[in-house]
Amino acid sequence: MAQDLDSKLAFIIGHYKSGSTWLAHILSLHRGVRGVRETHVFRYLDEGRTQESVSRVLFSKSAWGAGGVANFPRYWASEITRSARVKLGLATGTAALPASDIPSTMHDLGIMRQFFIRNKLNRTQNDEEYCRMFFTTLIDTLGPNDYLVEKTPTNVFHIESIRRIFPESKLISCHRDGRDVVISDKHHLKREYGKTESFSKRVLKWKKAMRAEMDQAEKFAIHQLSYESLKAEPKETVEKLLNYLKLDFDSSVLEEMISGASFKAMSGGRSSGDEDASKFYRKGVVGDWRNKFSEAEIKTFSDIAGELLVELGYEASPNWQRWS
Repeated sequence: MAQDLDSKLAFIIGHYKSGSTWLAHILSLHRGVRGVRETHVFRYLDEGRTQESVSRVLFSKSAWGAGGVANFPRYWASEITRSARVKLGLATGTAALPASDIPSTMHDLGIMRQFFIRNKLNRTQNDEEYCRMFFTTLIDTLGPNDYLVEKTPTNVFHIESIRRIFPESKLISCHRDGRDVVISDKHHLKREYGKTESFSKRVLKWKKAMRAEMDQAEKFAIHQLSYESLKAEPKETVEKLLNYLKLDFDSSVLEEMISGASFKAMSGGRSSGDEDASKFYRKGVVGDWRNKFSEAEIKTFSDIAGELLVELGYEASPNWQRWS
């Protein structure tokens, strides 16, 4: 039974603003996959929280919690009016997709099952029992034929916990040029939280996440891909991923997954490069750092994390800043 659960689970890890949401949407469009929005459940448990504390933040503060029980009426209204809103042009991008084609939230469980599973989770004895019960419930409720794919960027710091609890699960990472990440991170922090962080702190966050991933990639058999490969060679990159997961597909399925999760589809019609700083899908381009970085920022990034750009193949020499 334990191996049966493990074989149904895959976890997307990596620094946020690096393509993990895009990847989760791509996989969610496969008929055998149900995606799950960020739960942060491994982080919460590794912080030493009690079961009740984990449930409190999981069911209200996490992206998977989707605003908690108070937001269920809005979810329900959105579901029953989707087709009409699509016809009227009032629902575009991810809002136009049925629930089965986008990463799931708590509300897909239904209101009664939310209370039922939360009560059961609060009575578990340890983090392993908590996680196994939580993901078993999601699989039983959502019913994926092949995989339940959960996406939480901070999973990169909790790989050992994931492997300890689900030793046969699949791990997938999606990384991105850190110079583009820190730009996207700046807009994300302002849009979502109304705050700013120093340039050097954003670079250090990316470096820490990438070091954690690279140090454990081989040991824990992580399937690694990049944002840039998804942009430049989407068919080849997604095909390798589907083969890694041993998922059935043909050329039409591959094309539908890629086009259905394209920047244009997800942003509601904007083309890649057409920037809207107020949106999660802001711009969707590679190399925008060249238009944004000051000379001081180029030097700061090089001093803090320049060697990582070489290790990841983004630059051929640590002296890249001299001709950027």
